[in-house]
Amino acid sequence: TPGIEGLVRTDLTDGILAALDAAILNGSGSSGQPTGIRNTSGIGSVAMGTNGAAITMEKIVDLETAITQDNAVVGNAMAYVTNSKVMGALKKLRAGGSSATDGSFLFNSDLQAIGRGPTPLTLNGYPIATTNAVPSNLTKGSGSNLSAVVAGDFSQAMVGFYGNGLEIVVGEESDDFAKALTSVRGIVSFDVAVRHAESFASIEDVST
Repeated sequence: TPGIEGLVRTDLTDGILAALDAAILNGSGSSGQPTGIRNTSGIGSVAMGTNGAAITMEKIVDLETAITQDNAVVGNAMAYVTNSKVMGALKKLRAGGSSATDGSFLFNSDLQAIGRGPTPLTLNGYPIATTNAVPSNLTKGSGSNLSAVVAGDFSQAMVGFYGNGLEIVVGEESDDFAKALTSVRGIVSFDVAVRHAESFASIEDVST
């Protein structure tokens, strides 16, 4: 039915968008991968500790400072990106510490809730997004399962698509004709370029 076609297209698109996230953030620059933001030479760096450490608001501010001290915020696209583990830790941070009576929450993820801190969906005055394309299996010293936080002016990360964007390809010579199996592939060809490395900074050792 037409509904099946829509389902297949949605599944392919969702998978491709997840791969785009991963490539833009983490691309190695080799083996056909673009060079992602985290692997771009010259971006700022903020360390949590010798073996990693829990996220703090002070380190989040340090990320901002690593960018703004270079006059590297060009537009209004400054934002943070991290994974769901770090996001969970950020939601627990309070103005005066971590106890339940120690001030309001510093991060607000609920547009309607009262007592969840400042402007919804922002952190340190900037938007914050979550994608599990941000790794949570990093290591440093004796620390393992460490996560990254990326901050930057994302207008300076350019993504160029080749051809017609998303290409849906049905059927190949390798399809199993005897079993009536047909393959459906979604293909996107693209590249990533960071215009100004100074517009980005990352933490690579948040304990999660």
